[in-house]
Amino acid sequence: MAQDFENEIREIARGVPEGKYPSAGAAPLTDIDKGFLAAIEEFYVLSRRAVTIFNDASPGMRLSLQRLTPDFLDLFLSIPGRRGGFSISSPSRIVILFDEDPDVLTVIGKRRKAAKGGEGKLSSAIQLIKVNFKMENNEVVYRDNAGGALDPESLVTLFIKWVSAA
Repeated sequence: MAQDFENEIREIARGVPEGKYPSAGAAPLTDIDKGFLAAIEEFYVLSRRAVTIFNDASPGMRLSLQRLTPDFLDLFLSIPGRRGGFSISSPSRIVILFDEDPDVLTVIGKRRKAAKGGEGKLSSAIQLIKVNFKMENNEVVYRDNAGGALDPESLVTLFIKWVSAA
């Protein structure tokens, strides 16, 4: 039975016309891409640590962390032309980090609006912050729009506070 399942999935994959979809990772990484990947990975690792700590300490609410592919950002969130990102979500809120410009991480959030019938609709996305980054001496440096230094741990703490708020 497992073999039938595997064979069926392989046949589906073989049935996709070659060249119809762009090959993921076909283009070599540029220095700009490497900077973005270093920046987003640092935030992802800190966020994974923060979500684990939160979930271990929380008596009820659970947070979730998900990597978001460029295809997901484009198809589902209508954010085209991005290199990827990730989200932190709770039952009532979500924070999404993705690249906007070559050296800017954009952080947006959505929350569930309480409705009279108990169901909630999502609010419009709001921009929480833009984080400028650049590589200096093989290290990613983060700055706000005014050029002030930003600490990634402090930012992730703010994201956790926002996503876990009632």
